[in-house]
Amino acid sequence: MGLQLGLIRRSFNPSKLTFGDQWNPVTGYNAGTATSDIFTQTSATSFDGGRGLMYFDAEQGKKANIFGGFAVSHITTPTDKFSATGNAKLPMRYTVHGGVRLTISELFTLTPNVLYLRQGNSEEKMLGAYAQLKANEETDVMLGLNYRINDAVAPYVGFTYKTWCWA
Repeated sequence: MGLQLGLIRRSFNPSKLTFGDQWNPVTGYNAGTATSDIFTQTSATSFDGGRGLMYFDAEQGKKANIFGGFAVSHITTPTDKFSATGNAKLPMRYTVHGGVRLTISELFTLTPNVLYLRQGNSEEKMLGAYAQLKANEETDVMLGLNYRINDAVAPYVGFTYKTWCWA
């Protein structure tokens, strides 16, 4: 089980923006022309949280170790101060994932996996797999590929060293 707590900090610098009323049809854009756009707020901070649950069968010596999890992000539904109304709520994001680690040999495992995300009206579905090869007693190398349904292919590259994992 896990709990995530944090802050969402968003800000912008209005001096870095350009506006339509700074455009002159004869001379073009003029940064020295004042704009009539007024900003009442250029930064916002919101508290945010999430929680999740994951199961992983870590029993040594098995040929197949299954895993799966479920998480909910933005459980506090923080306010988006930069939305059109200034008080829109960030919808919760639901994540479901699972897979199985298949031990092919002492040196090689293959891990097919699935992922489903949903936030508001948006969703993401992904299938993938990665292979893990034992390079030496302390280091493993991981290579794989993920396919986001009807969208993109993403490579997966990583390694573990002792108890640390970089992917």
